[in-house]
Amino acid sequence: MATLRKMPSQAVPVIDMRTGTMTPEWYLYFSSREKAELSNLADVSSATPANGNKLTWNSTTKTWGPA
Repeated sequence: MATLRKMPSQAVPVIDMRTGTMTPEWYLYFSSREKAELSNLADVSSATPANGNKLTWNSTTKTWGPA
């Protein structure tokens, strides 16, 4: 499971003006988004969906799950 990184501070530039490349903080942030899955989100159930299921909100467990 990929770990989603938090967005870097607004003080961190996206581009390093000395090299013209993306700064490491932003690279790691965007890279973590490429590998993101619903299971990375704390409020999404890990139950395996069946064909035709949709995510629905369960107000009792406070999670999204297949239904």
